[in-house]
Amino acid sequence: MNRWSATLLGALIGAGAAILLSPDSGARTRRRLRANVEALQDRTQRQWREGRMRITELVRSSQERADEIASRLDEDLSRERPQQRRADRMAPPQEPPGPERGIQ
Repeated sequence: MNRWSATLLGALIGAGAAILLSPDSGARTRRRLRANVEALQDRTQRQWREGRMRITELVRSSQERADEIASRLDEDLSRERPQQRRADRMAPPQEPPGPERGIQ
C-alpha cells in the first residue's frame, strides 16, 4: 500500500472511530470532523506539491547529467577522430576481396 492510500485509509478509520466513540454532541463532532478533513486536505496538498517539486528536481538533475555525459562523449569522439584519420593514412591500402584477387 502506498503512502497516499495509507494516509487516506487512516483518516477514514480515524473519522469513523471519532464519530462512534465521541461523547460530544452531533454539532461538535461535525466541527471536529470538518477540521480533521481540512487538515488532511492541507497535508495531502502539501505532500503533492513536495512530490511534484522532487520529481521536477530529479528530472532537471537527470537532464543535466545526461548533457554532461553527451558533452564528454562528443569531446572523446572529436579527439579520437583525428587519431583514426592519421592511422588510416599511415596504413597500407587494402584491396577489396573479389574475383580480381582470386577469391571466387
